[in-house]
Amino acid sequence: MASITGIDGCVKIVGGDTVVVAINEWSLDFVVDMIDITEFADTAPTHKSKLSGLKSATGSFSGNVTDGATGILGAITVGTALDLHLISAGTDMYDIPIVYPSNIVTGITVDGEATVSCSFQSSGTVTTSFS
Repeated sequence: MASITGIDGCVKIVGGDTVVVAINEWSLDFVVDMIDITEFADTAPTHKSKLSGLKSATGSFSGNVTDGATGILGAITVGTALDLHLISAGTDMYDIPIVYPSNIVTGITVDGEATVSCSFQSSGTVTTSFS
């Protein structure tokens, strides 16, 4: 099995198929609610019982601040719904529907590039496409 490097990764806003430029990192965390179904018993239970509940995903991406509409600051507004593709290499990707960016953080240091990061939450089924 071949290793995947990050060099071909990118973030796309689906619809206009806009690539968000100057991104150098993205992450995606899959989450499932765990429901405790432990019952009362004549004798004390020794282990908890759990059921898998609702699934969701959270994530983030970050990079350098750029001019223009395809940089993070020009392409995304906090609280606005959009669909994202997080691409790892070629056509390998995660399709994340109805993303609600929950925050956008910018920063700058005297000896570095101006940076920006965006975190988001999914609303709907995250699908994958790997070749």
